[in-house]
Amino acid sequence: MPTVRLFIPCLVDNVYPEMGFAMLKILKHFGYTVEYNSEQTCCGQPAFNAGHLKEAKAVANHCLSVFAEDDSPIISPSGSCTAMIRNYYKELLDDESVEVEKLCANIYEFSEFMIKNNHHIELQKIIEADAGIRIHNSCHSARELGLKTEIYSCMNQPCDTEEPVCCGFGGLFSVKFPDIAESMGKARMDHLLQGDKKTIISNDPGCIMHLRQIITHDKLDYKILHLCEYLAEKI
Repeated sequence: MPTVRLFIPCLVDNVYPEMGFAMLKILKHFGYTVEYNSEQTCCGQPAFNAGHLKEAKAVANHCLSVFAEDDSPIISPSGSCTAMIRNYYKELLDDESVEVEKLCANIYEFSEFMIKNNHHIELQKIIEADAGIRIHNSCHSARELGLKTEIYSCMNQPCDTEEPVCCGFGGLFSVKFPDIAESMGKARMDHLLQGDKKTIISNDPGCIMHLRQIITHDKLDYKILHLCEYLAEKI
């Protein structure tokens, strides 16, 4: 069986482990041998975005040492972590070595990996289109990775014709500008839940955390799931 490795984001490791276990279940369902190196930590994005480049570089070098061992694909349930590694490690590390090139080439956001390997075809046979669902595609997935249709294909849902809209999380943005972030999140929820929509599916733990906070604070009768959680329930 082919082997894949997991990159588990900080939020999944510390707050939403169920998302990681859901991804594991799906990958095993498709016949993969799944490996997890417990030495992995953060991708370095929080420090990088805050301008702490020395600290971000140290974290990135550690990540490189953990994943440089072989060529098997690395799968992450977060577009933002995937984008950080793929798009910024060469700049951050000032390194275009074979090891860095290999890491950047081998990491995939979950839905991206599903589509690349045609697993969405089986998923679409299992999952019926659900009119009660709306999809929130994260900014990093859509804009940094160019993944604008993958989550829809995995869900067997028609693609949204509108450009993805930010939920207001933005990592450190929501810490520095909480009032703006909350306003953006509420506007996003109002848009997503027009009509009879009751469930939101997203592909990034940060977006999910932010929108879940709004649901809890405003006592809304809706739920938000990670793509992996939703798919794991169906297979």
